[in-house]
Amino acid sequence: MADTAEGNPKPHGLSGLIARLRDNARAFVRAEVQYVIAELGVRSSAALPALIMVVIAVALSFSALTAVLIGLIIALAPYLTIWGSLALVASLSVLIAFLLVRQAVSIIRIVREPKDESYETDA
Repeated sequence: MADTAEGNPKPHGLSGLIARLRDNARAFVRAEVQYVIAELGVRSSAALPALIMVVIAVALSFSALTAVLIGLIIALAPYLTIWGSLALVASLSVLIAFLLVRQAVSIIRIVREPKDESYETDA
C-alpha cells in the first residue's frame, strides 16, 4: 500500500485510483464552489456604485420630467388659463402613463403564457 501525505495508506491498483479520483473530484468541486462565491462577492460589490448611479439617474429623470410638465403648464396658461393647461397636461400625462402600464401588462402576459403550439407542424 502507498502512503499519502497525511500518512493514511491508500490501496494500489484500480481501487486506489478510483479512491484518489473521488477525493480529487470532491476537492475540485469544493474549490470551484468557493471560487464562484468569491467571484459573486467581488462582482456584487463592484455593481453597488452602478446601482447607486442608476437610482440617481432615475431621480434626475423624474425631476426633468416634472420640469417639462410645469413648463408646459406655464406655456399653455395664456391660451387655456392656468386651470385649463393644468387639466390638459395632467390628463395627457395620465393617459400616457395608462398606455405604458397597459403595454407592460400585455408584455408580461405574453411572457408568462406557455408556448403556443400552433407553430409546430404535425408530421
